[in-house]
Formats: sequence, structure tokens, C-alpha cells
Amino acid sequence: MLHNLFPSIFSQTSKPPLFEPGELQFWNDPHISKSMLEAHLDQTHDRASRRTAEIEKTVSHLTYSGFLKTGDRVLDLGCGPGLYSSRLCLEGVRVTGIDISRRSIDYARTQAEKEGLDIDYICADFFSIEYEETFDAVLQAYGEICTFSDEKRNILLSLIHRALKDRGFFSFLTCPQGCCECGKDSKTGGMPQKAGSGDRAGTLCWKKDSIIRKIIPG
Repeated sequence: MLHNLFPSIFSQTSKPPLFEPGELQFWNDPHISKSMLEAHLDQTHDRASRRTAEIEKTVSHLTYSGFLKTGDRVLDLGCGPGLYSSRLCLEGVRVTGIDISRRSIDYARTQAEKEGLDIDYICADFFSIEYEETFDAVLQAYGEICTFSDEKRNILLSLIHRALKDRGFFSFLTCPQGCCECGKDSKTGGMPQKAGSGDRAGTLCWKKDSIIRKIIPG
């Protein structure tokens, strides 16, 4: 009965189909973007970004292991407020950070200016990148790749492949099987961990035109 009287209300509260695109301005909504930035910077949880100790562990591994060297060019996809980008820059890496949230990019630029860091921050969508053999590495540090449909993820991987130099690599975080909604209905199960990483999340490395392998324990 109520559904017949207020169809528009009930249509807005129904569960959307898996991987249905959200509103274009969602991440720049004043309230949502403010709350998201606060969540990125909050050291009591990992719900928007990893805590500082974990970020520093990842950056340390990428640099001291030789995966990244001084002068290398890195594209940080979904850079948020620049938590990885700034630390990579301090290690001598040349960083371009891309994020869809204007508030996060503005914060990252302000911090970079305060710290004297030369980082190119761009407010843009992942799928708008048009680089060709530009980067030694592409970093996607928080698992966003698991939130896309198979079709959209393939498009993104093609863009990343084109952006990488020969022998460049893509470092990304995966969801463990069944840890989230995307793993329940997608045939990919939230990006299966083909590197034998079991049922835990971990950072994987995909070398251009090569195989995926785990480089950092989850």
C-alpha cells in the first residue's frame, strides 16, 4: 500500500544493483568530503586510509627493496590527502597524485606546500587518465580496484598498462575473498589473490606484461 502511495521514496531507499555507478558529485558533497577527509586523517581506524605505521611500512618496502628508486616516476591513484605521495616524495620519488575529491586534493596541495614537496596533485577520475609510458610505477593503495565491475576494472587496467613504462609495475591492494559485498556476487570475488596470499588482504605487484605476485604481506 505504502509503496503505491510513495513510489519515489521507496525507490530511493532500495538496494542498488552491484557496481551501479553512484552520483557524480558524491565525493565532493560538502558534508561527505569533509567527513571523508577527517576519516583519512584519523589514526584510530583504517576505514579510509591505513594508519601511519602501515603506510610507512609500505613505502619503506617499496623503496628499500629496490622496487622504487630515486628519480622514479609514480602515479598514486586515489591519493586522497597525499599520505603515500608525500612519503614517497621524501624518498626522492617523483609523484603525481590523482583523486576525485577536491577537498582531499586541496588538503594534499596545502600540506605539500608547507613541507616544500614537489608533488603534482590532480583532481580527476581514475578513468580520465591519458598517460602513455610515463610512469615507472602506478600505486593504488586502498583497494578501490575491488569496487569496480569486471568491465570497468578491465578498462582501468588498460589505462594503467598504457601509462606504465616498459618494465614498470602496478602495486595495488586486494580484498580477501568474502570480506566485503563485492566478493559475494562478482565472479572475480573482489579481485582474487592469485599470488597465493590465502584469505588475507595484501599488496600485489603486477609487472607490465608479466604476472601478479605478492610483494608486501597483508
